[in-house]
Amino acid sequence: CMRSSGVEYRGEQQSSSSGLDCLNWTNTTRDYDVNIHRDSQTGVGDHNYCRNPDSSERPWCYIAGPDGTVQRQFCAIDTCKEQASTVPAEAESLNPTGAAPSTESFQPGEVAAVQPVMGISQRVRTGPKKKKDLGTLGYVLGILMMAIIIILGVGITFGYFYKRS
Repeated sequence: CMRSSGVEYRGEQQSSSSGLDCLNWTNTTRDYDVNIHRDSQTGVGDHNYCRNPDSSERPWCYIAGPDGTVQRQFCAIDTCKEQASTVPAEAESLNPTGAAPSTESFQPGEVAAVQPVMGISQRVRTGPKKKKDLGTLGYVLGILMMAIIIILGVGITFGYFYKRS
C-alpha cells in the first residue's frame, strides 16, 4: 500500500492500472530529470516495480504501448489504512507526533531487496538516436583506449618502415 502520493512507495507492484507489465527502469529513457530525481533516492533501479520518482500524483511505470512506443502509465496501488492499534507502545513514546514510523524508506548506502532478472520481453528498442550517457569515467576510458590504439598503429608503421630501410 502507499501513503499520500506514493513518493516513498517501495512495494513490488509490477503492472500498470491497465494490467500491462512494467518495463525495467534502467532499460528505458526517462522523461524526467534524473539529476534532480536521483535513482538512489527515489527507489528506481534495475527492476520493473511501480515508483513515483518525480512526485506525480501516484506511483507509475513505463509500459510498452500497443504500437511499441514506451509510455508512462499509473499503477493501481491501494492507499494504506492507518491503524493506531498496530503501533507498539515504545514506538508511540519515541514518536511524539503519533504518526506510524515509516518502514519503506532506505538509508543512504543501503541496497533494496533482491531485484528480479530482466526477461527478454522487457527489452525495449530506444532507437538509433538515443544514446546512454557514459559519465566522466566512461569518456576518460574511451579516450585512453583510443590513444593506446593510435600509439600501437604508429609503432607498427614505424617498425615497418625501419625494417624496410
